Amino acid sequence: MSVPRLVSSFSNRNYRLLWCANWIEYSTRNMQIVLLAWFVLDLTDSPFLVALVAFFGMAPSFLLGMIGGWLADRVNKRKLMIFSGFLGLCIALMMLIAISFFAVHFWYGYIVIFAVGFATAITNPSRRSLYIELLGPKGVTNGAALDGVGMQSSKMLGPIVAGGLIALFGIQGGYLVVSFLYFIGLILIYRIRFPDHQNLFVSNDRFQIFNNIKEGLVYALSNKVIFSTLLITIVMNMLYFPFQPMVPVIARDVLQVGPLLMGILFASEGFGAVLGSLLIASRSSIIFQGRYYILGSFFAASGLLFFGVSNSYILAYFALLIAGIGVSGFATMQSTIVLITARENVRGRALGVITLGIGTQPIGALIIGALASFQGPVFAVTIHSTLAIILVSLVAVLFRKLWGRISVDNVQK
Repeated sequence: MSVPRLVSSFSNRNYRLLWCANWIEYSTRNMQIVLLAWFVLDLTDSPFLVALVAFFGMAPSFLLGMIGGWLADRVNKRKLMIFSGFLGLCIALMMLIAISFFAVHFWYGYIVIFAVGFATAITNPSRRSLYIELLGPKGVTNGAALDGVGMQSSKMLGPIVAGGLIALFGIQGGYLVVSFLYFIGLILIYRIRFPDHQNLFVSNDRFQIFNNIKEGLVYALSNKVIFSTLLITIVMNMLYFPFQPMVPVIARDVLQVGPLLMGILFASEGFGAVLGSLLIASRSSIIFQGRYYILGSFFAASGLLFFGVSNSYILAYFALLIAGIGVSGFATMQSTIVLITARENVRGRALGVITLGIGTQPIGALIIGALASFQGPVFAVTIHSTLAIILVSLVAVLFRKLWGRISVDNVQK
């Protein structure tokens, strides 16, 4: 593994700052998933109400995914990201004050995570489109892979830190740290020099927003590579990722561990994803991005299946570790495939379609929460992971073009 090749994107100053700002955004989100899942569980003792944390966290992506894509093509990315960070800081401080000085209700957690999801939905396409704007087509895979390292390391460290803070200082200790991280993230965004050529591709007529969004949606659905990428995105977000709020329930009720070991278990998926992302980033050239995407999704779902049937803490840990390695292929190549394939003038909106697919996660969260309430969390996770394995395999068979070489030549104008 060549270290210079592994971190080649870090030679770009603006990418380094973007990477750090993104890492903070990912970390605050992952910490709050754990903080609020435990917050709701402690107040309600209801797996279904815990699952609603994921529902409200991802609902904005479904509602605003295409709007976020339009914003990536239309507005100043710097101002948008600053607004997002400032919103997160204000919400975190309000939650800290509420927990510290006032009586709290479990539904406070839903308001907070919805606001976090809103900030993510409107900025996610902008953050991802900056990979190719800062690094160019040749550097986008390495840049996306390194960003994947940041995303997955936050999934590893965030839950551990959140679990430890809950054990030592309570929920308010977690929100004190989250508030500080948001502040640092804002400073980093201020220091990024954004490309001068951004936001030139959409009509200046603001009333054309719906036509612009429709154009991006039609384009993405007519392109077989992007469409198949979207299908797997929907499968993974409906059937794989909703398991996360179930981890505290399984950790406490099945594996019988406390908040610290729960946080470590939660982090195992992130640890595996970091390992996988580093391996991808070390590759000098990846031609078949779709294969990483498909196989990564398959192994992630398979690891989740083993987690669902594990009665041992150690086995559950390693099952999520394997799942995380698979997630690295899915997460890294999801945006890379779209950035390479999509025409420049619709790139942000194509990413917005993917964000729309990510936004289907609340549907899966409701289903897994209902299954967990009636049949238990183990049954719910097992059913979800089995269906994910079947559907990912079906997409791979039906859309062979995703299995082949990904390039701009796949664009169907």
